[in-house]
Amino acid sequence: MYQKATRVFFLFTIVLAVFYACTFDRELILDDEHLTLNLRWVPGFETQTQDEMLTGLTWALSNLGAELPRGSLQRAIFWQDDNHFSLNLNQVGFKRQALFALSRIIDVLVASGEYEQANGIDVGRFIMLTVNSTYHYYEITDVPQTLEEFRGLYDFRNKSVQVVNSSITSVNRLIEIAEAESYAQIAHISGESDQPFSASGDFSPDEFEVLDMMPNGQIRFGLYDKQGRLKAFADETITIAGKPAKCLWCHEVNIQPLFLENAALGLGNTLTQEAFNQLRGEQMMWLMEYRAGLSTDLDYSRPQEHERMEKIYEDFMEPSAARLSLEWNISLTEVERLLTDMPTYSRNGQPGFYHRKDVDPLAPYSIIRVPESAREFSSYEPDFF
Repeated sequence: MYQKATRVFFLFTIVLAVFYACTFDRELILDDEHLTLNLRWVPGFETQTQDEMLTGLTWALSNLGAELPRGSLQRAIFWQDDNHFSLNLNQVGFKRQALFALSRIIDVLVASGEYEQANGIDVGRFIMLTVNSTYHYYEITDVPQTLEEFRGLYDFRNKSVQVVNSSITSVNRLIEIAEAESYAQIAHISGESDQPFSASGDFSPDEFEVLDMMPNGQIRFGLYDKQGRLKAFADETITIAGKPAKCLWCHEVNIQPLFLENAALGLGNTLTQEAFNQLRGEQMMWLMEYRAGLSTDLDYSRPQEHERMEKIYEDFMEPSAARLSLEWNISLTEVERLLTDMPTYSRNGQPGFYHRKDVDPLAPYSIIRVPESAREFSSYEPDFF
C-alpha cells in the first residue's frame, strides 16, 4: 500500500512539474522580447512618407484585433534609423490568443535570411503574412474553427433576407442576421448556392461567409465550406468574395450593404430589402457610435485612411525595379540585369512592374514566402500553425 501511494505521489509530482514547465514556457513566449519584431520600411514611391506608412501599419494591426489604446503605438515603436524600427506587439492591445499566434509568426520571420541580412522584415511582407494570409488571420483574430461554433456565439433564429441580385455572387444568397441590441451582438452569415429559394424555407448553401464585431471596432470575417469548416478563400465559380483580406478591403466601414435592387420574394419568414436596409442602417449607427467612443491610435473619423494599409501591401506585391533596388540594397543597374528576362505589366497605366512571386527567388537572401495574391485565390497559402 505504501509503495502504491509512493508511486502515485511520484507520478503526480512529474505531471505537476511538466504542467508548470509548459506554463512557464508559454509565459516566456509572451514577454516583450519574444513579441518584438524588427521591421524595415521600403518606400513604394518617392513621395511616400513615414507617417503614411505608420498609418497603414496601424490599420493592419487594428484589422488583426489590436485595441491600440491611445499612445500605445508610439510606445511600441523604436526607430533605429529612417527605414528600420522595432515593433513591440505586446504593447498594442492584442488579446492573449493573438499574442500566441503572433509569437509563432515572429519565430519564423526572425529565422529568415532577410531578417538577418536586412536587419528586419519588410513591412509589406509582415502585412502579407498576417492580414493577407488567411490561416494566420484566422489564428490571430480567433475565428471559430467551425460554422457551428460561430452560430453558437449568437442567436440566428429569426431574421434573414433572400438575395437574388447580388454584386458579389452569381447565385442565390441567404443572409442570416443575429438578434442584436448592441454593437457587440452584430453578426451575419451569408450562405450561397445555385439552389432556388422556396416557400418551405429549405436552402442548402455550398459555402458561407460570416462577419461579426471585434472589441476594437473592426469587423471580423470568416469563410466556411459546405460542411462548415474554415476555408482560405471563396469558390471562384460562384462568388468574387476572395479571401477575408478582400472582405476587409470592401467592408472597411460597411456592414453587409445591398448595392443592387432585390424585389421582395415573399417566400418564407424573411425580410424585404427595405426592412433589411433599415436594420442594417441601425447596426451601422451602433458601429459608428461605438467607434466614436473608443480612445485609440486609429482615427475612425478618417476611414479612407485604410487605403494606406492596402498601398503598403500592393507596392510590396507589385514592385518596381527601383523599389527592388532599395529592398535588396543593390544598384538599379544590377536589379535591371537580374530582371532582364522577367515579364512586366502595367499598374494604374504605368508600365514596368513585377509580380512578387517572380522576383522573390532572385532576392540576395532567403525569404519567407507569401501568398501569390493579396486578396484572391492563391495556390499557396502559408500556415505556420
